Amino acid sequence: MIGRSVNVRLFIKQELSLGLDIALSADQAKYLFKVMRLNVGQIITILDGKTGDYKAKIIEKNAQSGKISVEKRNSVVNKPLDLWLLFSPLRKNRTEWVVEKATELGVRRIIPVITSRTVNTGFRVRRHKTIMIEALEQCGGTFLPTLMEPILLANCLKSWPSDRRLLFCDESLSPNGSGNAFSATHKDKAVGILIGPEGGFSDLEGQLIRQTQNVASISLGPRILRADTAAVAAISVWQNINFEPK
Repeated sequence: MIGRSVNVRLFIKQELSLGLDIALSADQAKYLFKVMRLNVGQIITILDGKTGDYKAKIIEKNAQSGKISVEKRNSVVNKPLDLWLLFSPLRKNRTEWVVEKATELGVRRIIPVITSRTVNTGFRVRRHKTIMIEALEQCGGTFLPTLMEPILLANCLKSWPSDRRLLFCDESLSPNGSGNAFSATHKDKAVGILIGPEGGFSDLEGQLIRQTQNVASISLGPRILRADTAAVAAISVWQNINFEPK
């Protein structure tokens, strides 16, 4: 029905504001008009990952283009807790899955870290930003994490901020060791979680990590988890510990 809101969320790369008219790209027009079969006058939800989400009306429709007008803001951006995910890129599909789930769960920053055992050093930032945008459209969030360029582990540790705790998910720890599990003692406002590559960190890398300022070694339990599983588990556990209902 013309003029009726539809359950469609579309990411817009420019910063949004009320009254703004936005020209659709060919891909966006194809999605709205050929895939979703929308028409002029219908209302969709748009978001920019920075300021919130908005209602926008379709005001122009063409075969490979179109235009929408921003009419109302639904909500301001809901920033997640200040958590960074640092992980070693895995095989293609597994890396994409980690990036997708980290976006859905809500982190502030995603940092691909290159280690001596990293199997995928050809991390494509543009491709993974697209995956993040698609995940944000689907999950109902309003905040798009910052995706960093890949960085060597040694360089990342050398420049680690002194005011941010680094939680090192350390396979070498005994799961029953005192103080090794995630707990309420890890209620930090600014945190990074470091996940190793397939095969784990080398002994030298482990030593380097433990010597880094403001680092805490953490066990994820009695089983050796795959790196992608470990990333999602660590994010979820930390968020649960630090979640404070409004």
